Amino acid sequence: MDANSGPMIAGGQFVVAGVTADPSALTLTSELGVSTIEPKMMALLVVFSQRPRQLWTRGELCDALWSSGHGSDEGLSRLVSLLRKTLANDHGAEDVITTVPTLGYRLDADVLTDKTSYSAALPATKGAPATGGWRKTAAIVVLFAAIVAAIWFSMADDTGEAVARDEPETSLAILPFENLTGTSQQAFLAEGMTRDLTSLLSRVPRLRVAPYSSARIFADDSRRAAAAEALGVRYIVSGSLTTQGDQLVLRVDLSDAASNQQVWSKRFVEPLTGFFDLQQDVIQAISTSVSSEIQAFEMRAVQDKGRFNLSVYELVQRARSRRYAYGREAAMMTIEDVQRALEIDPDNYSAQAILATQLAQNVISGYSDDPARDIPRVLQMLEQMRARSPRDPEVLTATALVRLYVQGDEKAAIRLLEESLAIDPNEPHASAVLGLQKCYQGEHAEGMRLIVDAEARAPNHPRYAIWPWFRAGCHGAQGENRLARDAAQDAIDRNPNYSGPYYSYAHYACLLGDREDARETAARARSIDPRFNLRRFERLMATVNYPGPPDHTREEADARVRACLG
Repeated sequence: MDANSGPMIAGGQFVVAGVTADPSALTLTSELGVSTIEPKMMALLVVFSQRPRQLWTRGELCDALWSSGHGSDEGLSRLVSLLRKTLANDHGAEDVITTVPTLGYRLDADVLTDKTSYSAALPATKGAPATGGWRKTAAIVVLFAAIVAAIWFSMADDTGEAVARDEPETSLAILPFENLTGTSQQAFLAEGMTRDLTSLLSRVPRLRVAPYSSARIFADDSRRAAAAEALGVRYIVSGSLTTQGDQLVLRVDLSDAASNQQVWSKRFVEPLTGFFDLQQDVIQAISTSVSSEIQAFEMRAVQDKGRFNLSVYELVQRARSRRYAYGREAAMMTIEDVQRALEIDPDNYSAQAILATQLAQNVISGYSDDPARDIPRVLQMLEQMRARSPRDPEVLTATALVRLYVQGDEKAAIRLLEESLAIDPNEPHASAVLGLQKCYQGEHAEGMRLIVDAEARAPNHPRYAIWPWFRAGCHGAQGENRLARDAAQDAIDRNPNYSGPYYSYAHYACLLGDREDARETAARARSIDPRFNLRRFERLMATVNYPGPPDHTREEADARVRACLG
């Protein structure tokens, strides 16, 4: 065997840290039991096994796991997190996968097959691997695992009933509509149509819709099959929008990615002033086509439609787009846009809702220069929005966040988040925040499921970078300090410009006894934002009711950390 190529184990079992992996069955087995894992998780473990105790860069891992080029750092972080959790929680194998900050990951365990250590057959250096061996092996394993999974999920049980599949039958994504108006100045119409349809269809019962933040990267509808695979959906909606005089012309295509067939293609024509009516026609057509179960669905638009105003709609869509660039400057520009919209149309519900939710986010994120002034105003505006439209999930979620992060009222926050998710189960940030609170209340498994599900479904969401921080809190509440520290590192990797996760990392490093690492990380946090210091971090954790590890109160843990960093 060529020592540089690594062992070929695509079809055989191997052992990592006392856990037997069987790629053909997608199982991990130890003295503690058997776990069935998803194909990509098994593929990741197999790839790691090719070079144990050596660095794998993020680029190498993405190339190995997604040969089609559709992988991402976000997807890789999710797989690493899930694999770590399964090895640690189900099999007691902690510290098997180590994060190498800014570079990648390392499998810190020997790999055994036929009672032989794989590491003995591999070079001791951390140099680049040979180009052929490991890539070929990884590709074979990924393909093999995918075939096994396809057969597994397509099988029926003894009663003849189909078993669960990767995605529900009624799952879809709306790809960005093509702007055919002939002017870039009206591109916001196509963008707004895509965003609005995604938001409104998300509230159709029994219909799972890929987040706009993820689907919007597939602007070329010729990549529909790739989009369906990457987004985990069956149906793809695509189309184009143009104008003819004062008429809007919208072409919508609905395709079934599973059969690679077009379900239908329709052309809708409405006066420009009937933009909202056009949206309702499209929603009804899509929802009745993808599932007979929802043919009787009656769409309830949350916004007061009013009369469509082109200038106001452009400002609202621009504000919505800015919110994807998470940061102080984008927040201020968002407020400017919606205030201009409200000068034109003071009663516009969408502009009012964006203003209220953005002001709430400013208070939570520390962007407000006068919180004492803004908090009452924010609460009043949110209550007015709820009175006007009690079932708007975005307003419900924003109110929940203020109740939680500003007022520390976790019971009210949980109630509002659950109400929001009952209306729009596709909203990932509400799911992640609710998951963290579930963890803090002792419902660890359910809480972690909600957080990981948000990360899996919306890797391009503007809040995606902080969800690993939530995972860190969830692990910390269970006393899983190593997993908590690694999750905090994931959050740092995703957004190195926010101090919070650095303090979480330092907190768990202190509890693990690694004072030098903790102090270095805390110093990095202070250099990023001197205003966000350790005391402020402790106050934030107290406000959101972080309980501390099982063997200490939060106050005792904080005292240990202060002594460690002092």
